Amino acid sequence: MALVRKTAGSPALDTSSGRGLIDIVTRYAQTFLLLQRYDEGLLTEPHAQAGGQLPTVEEARTALTSLKVELMATPLR
Repeated sequence: MALVRKTAGSPALDTSSGRGLIDIVTRYAQTFLLLQRYDEGLLTEPHAQAGGQLPTVEEARTALTSLKVELMATPLR
């Protein structure tokens, strides 16, 4: 945390870097809280929503073939 405080107070820290630092700290805090809940046996199952319908094997293969043809026809930049 001392490193975070030092970095946050740095005059060289621009807006983009500041947002990145905040994102890292936020994700770390969320991960820490999830692990703590797991360790304490308090982790609950997340709310879910009903999924869609899976394609058949034939539909999936057809879609993959179409994607492959499309990607191979696209020139690299």
